[in-house]
Parts: sequence; structure tokens; C-alpha cells
Amino acid sequence: MNNAVKEWIEYAQMDLTTCEQLDAVVVGKQYRIICYHAQQAAEKMLKALLVLFGEVKLVRTHDLTTLLDLVSRYCGIKDGMVKYAQVLTPYAVNQRYPGGDDVDEVQAKIAIKYCREIFAWAMETIERYDG
Repeated sequence: MNNAVKEWIEYAQMDLTTCEQLDAVVVGKQYRIICYHAQQAAEKMLKALLVLFGEVKLVRTHDLTTLLDLVSRYCGIKDGMVKYAQVLTPYAVNQRYPGGDDVDEVQAKIAIKYCREIFAWAMETIERYDG
């Protein structure tokens, strides 16, 4: 695996770890920040795939469905990924600035679940195509 792909995965793992650790806190959970980091982890994993497939110039977008569309040029997309992307995408912007939509514990749990699904699928795909 090339260094650029590894670096994207490491940054994605940091975001995933952050949202999981925030979720583990019993008092004062920051659901907005959990959702934001879940989206960021998924985005970085999709960008790791694009780097793996040789996309020299990454699209500057936080829209996970757009990134999945680009990835689909190189490999099949696992069932459920589009739905997960559609749910996570709004958290890229809505949750990082004042005035964004409020989210609750259920939404945060779903965001983490969908992020883990995208993360696992992307890792499986990287291992399949990098080996």
C-alpha cells in the first residue's frame, strides 16, 4: 500500500476513534461533533480509495455520494453504501457551525454505525485491489 493511501486511512481512523471515544462518554455527549467526525472518517476512507485507484487530483467535496460515484468507476459499490453516504453527508457542514441542525443520541449512533460500514467496506476494497 502506498504512503498516501496509508495516510488517508490513518486520518480516517483518527476521526472514527474520536467519534467512538466521544460516544463512550456518559455525561455531556457532543452528538453534533460525533456525527461530524463520523462523516469525516467516511469521507477520508472514500478518498483513500480514490488515491489507491490513481485519482491524482481529488475532488474537493464533502459529498459522500459524489465520492462514491467516483469510486464506482473503479469497483462495485456494496449495497447500503449510497444510503449511508446520504445520511452522513449533511454532517460535514451542518454540524460544524452554529445554527446547524440538532442531532440526538439515536442519530449519533446511526452515524457511527454507517461510518463503520463505509470504513470496513473501504478497507476490504483497498485490501482486495492493493494485494
